[in-house]
Amino acid sequence: MSPATKDDWWITDGFSRYSEAMYVENAAGAAGLEEAVKDMSVGALAYDNVPLSSASKLDPFSTEFQSLVTDKGAMILHMLRWVLGEDKYLKTMREFAENLRREIRQHGRFQNHRGEYYGEQLTWFFSQWLDSTGAPEFKLKYTTYRLGSNKGFG
Repeated sequence: MSPATKDDWWITDGFSRYSEAMYVENAAGAAGLEEAVKDMSVGALAYDNVPLSSASKLDPFSTEFQSLVTDKGAMILHMLRWVLGEDKYLKTMREFAENLRREIRQHGRFQNHRGEYYGEQLTWFFSQWLDSTGAPEFKLKYTTYRLGSNKGFG
């Protein structure tokens, strides 16, 4: 499996790093995954002056490049797992690997493939993670409803 360009390198190295984290989760449970994600987060946010989609501007042997493509690439997959949900994430990763096994990996193809299974394009997700620096800002929205008849709130 080879990336099409240095800008796509995160797919290969990020998948490898996140596969490692999923193995730790399988072996040590949720606490193991939580520790692996903490480690990835530190690496993913260590350098925030170049977006991941412009990684080709960096020397591939620099710590900045390695940190971006490996740890931030893995964090993209971790957050995608959260957005899609466990079942859809695992299904789409298997299908992506099977369908594109012999093709060169490009983040545009990966992004489009994810949207097929999510039910809408994930442009908003990938633009936050690939085209901006630092970590995306997520907001939790919720609504509280009064159920009436003294049943409380839902």
